[in-house]
Amino acid sequence: MSLHPPHAACTAQAAALKRIAAIVGSDWLFTSDEATETYLDFFAPGDAEDHRACGAVAPATLDELRAILQVAREAGLPLWTVSAGRNLAYGGAAPVLRGSLVVDLKRMNRVIEVDDDLGYAIVEPGVTFFSLFDHLAHTGSSLWISSPAPGWGSVIGNGLEHGFGPTAYGDHSQQICGLELMLADGSIVRTGMGALPGAATWPLFKGGYGPSYDLLFLQSNFAIVTKMGIWLMPRPEAVAVGHVKLAREADLASAIETLRPLRLEGVIGGVTSMRNVLGTAAGATLRSIWYDGPGPIPDEVLQRMMRQLDCGWWTLQFAHYGLEGVVQAQLARVRAAFESIPGARIDATISDAAALRTPARGGGGSRVGLPSLNALGIVDWRGGTGAHIDFSPVLAPRGADAERLHTLMRGMIEQAGLDYIGTFYNFGRAMALICAIVFNRSLPEEMAAVRSLFPRLIDTAAAHGFGEYRTHISYMDQVARAYSWNDHALLRLGERIKDALDPHGILAPGKQGLWPTHLRKAG
Repeated sequence: MSLHPPHAACTAQAAALKRIAAIVGSDWLFTSDEATETYLDFFAPGDAEDHRACGAVAPATLDELRAILQVAREAGLPLWTVSAGRNLAYGGAAPVLRGSLVVDLKRMNRVIEVDDDLGYAIVEPGVTFFSLFDHLAHTGSSLWISSPAPGWGSVIGNGLEHGFGPTAYGDHSQQICGLELMLADGSIVRTGMGALPGAATWPLFKGGYGPSYDLLFLQSNFAIVTKMGIWLMPRPEAVAVGHVKLAREADLASAIETLRPLRLEGVIGGVTSMRNVLGTAAGATLRSIWYDGPGPIPDEVLQRMMRQLDCGWWTLQFAHYGLEGVVQAQLARVRAAFESIPGARIDATISDAAALRTPARGGGGSRVGLPSLNALGIVDWRGGTGAHIDFSPVLAPRGADAERLHTLMRGMIEQAGLDYIGTFYNFGRAMALICAIVFNRSLPEEMAAVRSLFPRLIDTAAAHGFGEYRTHISYMDQVARAYSWNDHALLRLGERIKDALDPHGILAPGKQGLWPTHLRKAG
């Protein structure tokens, strides 16, 4: 292929790829147009070719990975590491820098260890939520996973990107305990207690001795994570999965104010979600069923959706886990709290958790540890070649802040001729509003609307004090620049660390807006 990074000669790249093929075997180096097509961003809001890789390589061992890094250093070949490459709505497996070589870690897919007594697993990057679920089921483990939606991605990849699921262990980055890292020079480091030979506490105690480094390697391009400890949820005695259906858009602030003390006091654990009526409809139906006209969907159609789908304008989903008596008391407290909101409808079912432990992969079972692909249905909402890109700002769990951000986002998205599909996720002391911007890639006007809208969302939200916690690869530079306190001190700190740990600048250039020195001005 003629595709090559701007700072490396084509001949040098070809020679480097030939050396890499000798390391992994020609079957595991992919450079044909057809092969690299699979690493494109299928949901790209612009030209997916802007982020095309020059190829992909799938090492199976640490030795192979180390040898690939040596070739990349010597050739100046930029690498883009993916665990499963299914980070849809944020870029998928595509690199920020066109012409990078994707390092696909799917073959490093062992579940190294599971300890039922202490509630943890140690996994490699290629372990997906489905495969970890299957491993636990096959071994008869009583531990539950917390799966995002959809559940086909990597456990490590999702945790490193601050992903989340709906269970009591749903804030996945908070469940990470102990990393094994390969630095750009090929050396291997274990963080925390893993640095003590023979220690059994590597996946148990985050602190270790001295500085704690784990968080440094989340959403960064400082190293490649090759193993990770992850805390898993012991199977509870009982589970209550509940919904609060709110009749009016204006109930948002009251709902957030009601939810906050319940979360902070631990009455409701895990991550709750509160989606608007279009979020409910888009996950289960097609837009054309309800309305096929231009502009925002009229209020009378939204009311019809609420009646026919039996949902609220806002629908809060929550769950309780634990002893049956405790779950019953928690549920009673939630009912009493939300009954103060006029028109609120609360329904919940308490179940024996053991009966829910099945290998089924459907039915929206992520709240009871069952991964599924149900969430992918949202891309069909507008028809054609469906796609979506997520705008993900963080806010405080205050009703006034939620009202302000919701009003801002709904106005801008609908003004662009798109549908406002918004879900508030509450983590306890912070929330995120995930705006799923669904569009039809077959229609140039919808693609253009998204490209025009997204940069304005970033700047407008930042001007109001709302920053994204993750973003699409096309907008990583812009979001990084928005975190500008004290003349971009945070970004400059990241650049200093990048230069120290990866002086050749080969690891994921541009990720989260962090570029190596030789690409910094261009980036």
